[in-house]
Amino acid sequence: MSALDFARRIRNREQAIGYWIALDDPVATERLARLGYDYVVVDAQHGMLGYAGVRNAMLAIDAGATSAPLVRVGQND
Repeated sequence: MSALDFARRIRNREQAIGYWIALDDPVATERLARLGYDYVVVDAQHGMLGYAGVRNAMLAIDAGATSAPLVRVGQND
């Protein structure tokens, strides 16, 4: 699902099912992104990911080509 399709579904209050990741494992993240979830969230606030981990997770979700990537930011600054 593209980010635009995901945004449209959320705006229309349609159901979306997703998965949250907190570990820095791009291979597992890509496999999860291929399972058909509507979105995969990278938890940078409570997860064990630095900048490179978040970047790699986003690339892995994009490579999965079926889920929209989201990030829960570590800080609001």
